Amino acid sequence: MSLRKNDIIAPEEIVHYYDDTISQYKRIWKLNDNMAMHYGFWMDGVKNFGQALQKQNEVLAIHAAITDKDYVLDAGCGVGGSSVYLARTRGCRAKGITLSAKQIGVASENAKKHGVSDLVSFEVKDFTKTGFPDATFDVVWAVEAVCHAPDKRDFIKEAFRVLKPGGRLIMSDGFSTKATYNKEETEILHNWLHNWAVPDLAYTEGFMEELRNTGFIHEELKDMTPYVMRSARMMKFWAKLGLFHNKMIRAIGLKRAYDTAAKRGNMIGSLYQYPALVQGLSKHCIVYAEKPGE
Repeated sequence: MSLRKNDIIAPEEIVHYYDDTISQYKRIWKLNDNMAMHYGFWMDGVKNFGQALQKQNEVLAIHAAITDKDYVLDAGCGVGGSSVYLARTRGCRAKGITLSAKQIGVASENAKKHGVSDLVSFEVKDFTKTGFPDATFDVVWAVEAVCHAPDKRDFIKEAFRVLKPGGRLIMSDGFSTKATYNKEETEILHNWLHNWAVPDLAYTEGFMEELRNTGFIHEELKDMTPYVMRSARMMKFWAKLGLFHNKMIRAIGLKRAYDTAAKRGNMIGSLYQYPALVQGLSKHCIVYAEKPGE
């Protein structure tokens, strides 16, 4: 699915988006405490947003059967929340990678604060070309990160390469539900994705086919959209409030430090992600697959 002809969102644009909007995530998503920029899963027993974010980690860790014997690549690790969670609850080693040096600094502090620096480390790397040796990891883990890849096939091939025989891929991300969209639908997706520095979403059927073509087996896809809708509504509410506040500030001739193109774009994207989900243009899924053993 192409949302804008000949458009590629460069790595530096992704870095700028996250580095410039981190204050919004701290204020609204409680990033310092929750260590995640994700939707979270509102499932049975979840009473607040922090628990929803932890539930997302928990569900993925269980699905991939992660143990203290595993070495996990946290692809697109953000501020390290998933790596820290896995080290604390599963006792495994984790290597987190992200394009943002700023995020690496925060992630390293989070690992230190939670006492898992001996199990977790972070590096600035591109998850489509990591430079790690073949067959390094037992698990490749990616939460709401693969959407940023210009060509999702590059991520799939790299994940297959760095996984050990018998290794597992576990993902949670947004996916497109159709191969093509009409003009109105494309506009909704464009206003959402490009304001979040996402070039497009992978089409579910095409993504699963590419997993098989690359050599993965036992591939599974599970629709988790109902469990992210509460967070989607929260995003819409805070975005409308923030945009209204910005409008009032501008109307009286003031401009605040947080009123930047990336921050405004983040709020606009947060508005449009909701109709994309409600209208079934996208869905949030867990993807699991295995590399054949020797």
